[in-house]
Amino acid sequence: MIKVWPLLRDFFFKHNINRFSSSFEGHSGSLLYYIPVIILGLMPFTGLFFTLLFNLKSLLYDQMNRFLLIWATFVFLFFSLSGTKLPHYMIYGYTPLFILMARALPLSLHPGRFVLWPLLFLAALASLPFLLPVALQHIDDGYIRAILEGAAGLTGLNYLLVIGAAIAGLSLITFLPRLPAEWKMILNGIVFSLLITLYLMPCAGSLMQEPVKEAALMTKKKGYNIVMWKTWNPSFLVYLESFVERRLPVPGEIVLTTVKELDMLDNPAILYRKNGMVLAKMRQ
Repeated sequence: MIKVWPLLRDFFFKHNINRFSSSFEGHSGSLLYYIPVIILGLMPFTGLFFTLLFNLKSLLYDQMNRFLLIWATFVFLFFSLSGTKLPHYMIYGYTPLFILMARALPLSLHPGRFVLWPLLFLAALASLPFLLPVALQHIDDGYIRAILEGAAGLTGLNYLLVIGAAIAGLSLITFLPRLPAEWKMILNGIVFSLLITLYLMPCAGSLMQEPVKEAALMTKKKGYNIVMWKTWNPSFLVYLESFVERRLPVPGEIVLTTVKELDMLDNPAILYRKNGMVLAKMRQ
């Protein structure tokens, strides 16, 4: 028999109504939160998005365009007013935006300039190996420092070569003669997708998710009974294939937390530490 009230309470009230009325797990932001999310999320087609905005008045004469605009605007406004904000919420509005952008392409006066947006983004990525050491000198948060130190280890020569190859690929496509603008954009999208899927996402996974996975697998192998404190990593439970309590650890227990919380504990024994994540045993 299905228990209706727990479904209504947890799914509808907690994870829908309450997420809208307040911020969950620190995921908050201003009313302008989704503007940079859209600019980055539409890469490498951000330039075409601005063509859409500049020609919006003429596009609104078409009934289908009005429907698509209402769809995209509703998603943008709804989640901008929501208390809990996450970048992927805007995905629900990308479909109408992409269709509108495709319809706006013939109105572009300088389609060759669209490549400037992804090139600027890639140039920013290429500068990370030089900016991270500077950033580390001005950050006091121990957890963020640990993540940036881990990121610095991933942005070596191979990283620069891959980003450089992507920049060269986009530049080459732009100057291909007699290739229509729409095909150049498709090819740019393929290069960008391959870069993100085959390289950048695995790097991000190694930085952020690998420590969680390794800590969970170690916990499972050793048979530790742990508590989770001052952090929330649902994927840890997936790798562990079990649940854990979220509370302050007591002497003798093993805790999963972050490096910035270690000073609040009584000199625990470190069992595992990587990119800011820590497994530690409380002294008895």
